[in-house]
Amino acid sequence: MLSKIKNTSPGYDGIPSWFYKSFSTEMSHVICKIINVSVACGFVPNAWKHAVVTPVPKCHPVTCAGDFRPISVTSLLCRLTEKLVVRNYVQPTFKNLDITDQYAYKPTGSTTAALIDITHQTSLYLENHDYVRCVLIDFSKAFDNVNHSILIEKLKSLKLPTFIHGWILNFLTDRKQSTKFNGELSLSSIITRSIVQGSGVGPSLFLIYIADLKTQGKDNRLIKFADDCTLLVPAGSSVSVECEMKSIKEWAILNKMMLNLGKTKEIVFHRPHPRKFSLPPKLTDIEQVSSAKLLGVYFTDQLSMTEHLNKTVAVCNQRLYLLCQLKKQGMSVSCLHIVFDSIVICKILYASPAWFGYVNNDHVNLIQKLLSKAFRWGLSGKRYDA
Repeated sequence: MLSKIKNTSPGYDGIPSWFYKSFSTEMSHVICKIINVSVACGFVPNAWKHAVVTPVPKCHPVTCAGDFRPISVTSLLCRLTEKLVVRNYVQPTFKNLDITDQYAYKPTGSTTAALIDITHQTSLYLENHDYVRCVLIDFSKAFDNVNHSILIEKLKSLKLPTFIHGWILNFLTDRKQSTKFNGELSLSSIITRSIVQGSGVGPSLFLIYIADLKTQGKDNRLIKFADDCTLLVPAGSSVSVECEMKSIKEWAILNKMMLNLGKTKEIVFHRPHPRKFSLPPKLTDIEQVSSAKLLGVYFTDQLSMTEHLNKTVAVCNQRLYLLCQLKKQGMSVSCLHIVFDSIVICKILYASPAWFGYVNNDHVNLIQKLLSKAFRWGLSGKRYDA
């Protein structure tokens, strides 16, 4: 593992990845002893619990501190130990945990899989119901607001060895962080909550934390991708969307999470040309919209992909202009083709298994026009067919 360690940023101790790679053979037995003692004794060295936070913009332009996502960079040895703990002890307990509605941080999970589940379930509902109410639930800083006491209580329900419980508890206790911005490092401050974004064990702990968030009605579905939760309630459900949202709000209060109603949206899916259809009453404090962005894909209330493809093609056209500038600057043809596949083809194909079944001939022609233009301009290595 030391010889294959990735070239990532070092933590607060400043020991770079190349050092572990270069001397992996010489240091492996010593580091193995350190890790084994740490896990067996349920003790995490203080140097491993000091994180350097790098603010990563969530949107552009950035207008306030809340527009940054805090990514914690811990010691490389700590991250190595966390991965071992997760792989050998935490993940095997997931078979005793109902996370079938969760598509993040799992080997078989992805945004594409989550979107396929959403579109498939919505289509099934529309076969027998006039409409489907879809609520895109937004939690404010979900990872940062994880309460350690509540998390430890939830961990107790899993069949984890006692020393692993102790190790995770010690990992979360007496943590410190410093923020690095524009090359300057701030003074350290104590962390009393969060599962440490950027850590190896954090994602698995969050899945455990949110696993008991479920729907009240058996006909309703809650589909999760980490903290992005999508609630689907068909028109004829025995439990209304109002009751489901009340239950979710109660869960958020009980688990000390903040539900951001300002960013929570509702979209009502229905057939393209229904004979009799009227929108249901709006939810209190939640905006009802005709289109919304979900996990990177734009959906309309008629399950049309026109908006998604228009926006995708617009972005790709901007990237073609960028590629033209790179071509003028002398980038080689082979490199140009690789960049085209990376930033244009990948953009077009993102989550395509979830939405391609809803495209029509106009959509296909729109994509084909873009691909043909790229080939004429010499930006793509081959002629793609949409």
